Amino acid sequence: MRIILVGPTHPLRGGVAQHTTEFAHRLTAAGHEVAVVSWSEEYPEWLRPGSSLRIADDRPEIPAHPRTRYPLTWRRPDGWWRTGRELRRAGAEVVAFAHVNTFQAPAYLTLLSALRRGAGPRPRLLAVCHNVLPHERTRYDVPLARALLRRADGVLVHSEAQAGLARSLTRAPVVVASLPPHLPAVGGPGVGVAGLRRRHLPAAGGPGTGVRGCVGGCCFSAWSARTRGWTCCCVRWRRCRTWR
Repeated sequence: MRIILVGPTHPLRGGVAQHTTEFAHRLTAAGHEVAVVSWSEEYPEWLRPGSSLRIADDRPEIPAHPRTRYPLTWRRPDGWWRTGRELRRAGAEVVAFAHVNTFQAPAYLTLLSALRRGAGPRPRLLAVCHNVLPHERTRYDVPLARALLRRADGVLVHSEAQAGLARSLTRAPVVVASLPPHLPAVGGPGVGVAGLRRRHLPAAGGPGTGVRGCVGGCCFSAWSARTRGWTCCCVRWRRCRTWR
């Protein structure tokens, strides 16, 4: 399957960037054709004063995926539209975007609007929600999150509480997938997927335990005994009634 992930990745700092990067590695290891579209500038510096938004290129938290490019920046709305048109022409079957906060909602709304235009089959759109709504909300957060999630064909969240929020904003199917426990990162630059696998522990219940919330349990498993890694919801949703 041809999959494009849209979200922060190395050299941007933080857990969401790590998640996007490792997500891409896992899907590639499972045999899918994966590309990552990321941000060169995710936020203006004044939003996070006193902390660096980037890490050193030679000391990644997780090795960057080889098919990563960085066309998005918060300061260039024209780039948001151009990237959406490029994604439509790329011929992907699934486009999954990481929703973290509503600051990026205008960029994603512009990108998705451009992606929907044009001839040929449109890719399925998956929202990977790390936070459906910000912890400290303004009056703009709910309408922006609602507008974004209503454009998705499916929504992935990491807890039942977040699923309740998502279902209040969209009629799209919502799947809950608990994140597996993580050990501290091991190795250094050049560590491949084999090295990344050592960072995971089996989810509660032991190897082979699926995550509840999907009809048949086939959309997402936090730990797969067969692949000893993640099974992503967007890999098999066509065989699941939840996603039809």
